[in-house]
Amino acid sequence: MRHYTTQMDAAKQGIITPEMIAEKKAEIAEEKAKRKEGAE
Repeated sequence: MRHYTTQMDAAKQGIITPEMIAEKKAEIAEEKAKRKEGAE
């Protein structure tokens, strides 16, 4: 059961949502790709 109405509401309550996890994974993948491009 969800105890929040928005992502911001969840964050304020200290709840990490599946959407937050997916976004962080995408950010990490993007950072790795940029580092790889820079190393070449």
